Amino acid sequence: MGKVTVDIELCGKRKCKVFRNVVVDTGAMVSVIPESVARSLGMDITRSKGLARFIDGREFKVLFAIGEVRIKGVPIPETFALIKGCKEIVIGLTTLEKGGFIVDPEKGELIRREYSIRI
Repeated sequence: MGKVTVDIELCGKRKCKVFRNVVVDTGAMVSVIPESVARSLGMDITRSKGLARFIDGREFKVLFAIGEVRIKGVPIPETFALIKGCKEIVIGLTTLEKGGFIVDPEKGELIRREYSIRI
């Protein structure tokens, strides 16, 4: 399976904006957006900081933004990680799960399950 991308709409309190060919990374637990995007859309940005660890072991302090992402028209409330220096949007696994999406490895695209079970 190669790179999977999807068109999304991000929404904050002020407005929504469409982003095309956004990378879907099933190895990322959380979704990441640039802080500038969160601010321009009017998302609430938390004052508390978290710690993110990358697969190579690097750790970064992160802020979080609260907003909504729409994937294939499905609205998904989400808390996005804001990583300093990040210039691209990445959709992570928890966002896919919340929306009931899985990656079809044969087609390299997202499909929506009819139901989702959380244990």
